[in-house]
Amino acid sequence: MKKQALHIVSPMEGSIGEITKDLLPYFRDIFDVTIEGETEPVDYKMLLCHFINLSVVNHENFKKFEKKILIQPIDGTSIKKEVVESLNKFDLIITPGEAGKRIMINQGVKSPIVVIQNFYK
Repeated sequence: MKKQALHIVSPMEGSIGEITKDLLPYFRDIFDVTIEGETEPVDYKMLLCHFINLSVVNHENFKKFEKKILIQPIDGTSIKKEVVESLNKFDLIITPGEAGKRIMINQGVKSPIVVIQNFYK
């Protein structure tokens, strides 16, 4: 059976890169994985982004993905209007805390938001 395609846009350095690299073996068991900057997507089934990146959201290929998932921590109390508009283009947002979820909702984010705490190592 052919694996579903998953394209990842993530910093590959620092703690986020460490998490992404640790997840890759599990993702590769389930998905046909491509990584931004290394390989181009061959199929536009699923996009996974770590952190909102307006250039990714505004790119013509963004609309091609059937499902778009964002992992987005929030610190602060307000979010710029153009960022809220971009957040609302995702099918699912994962954030590590209830406070971040409340901030996004209060700022006008309508996309589904799930809290998954990010205790790591």
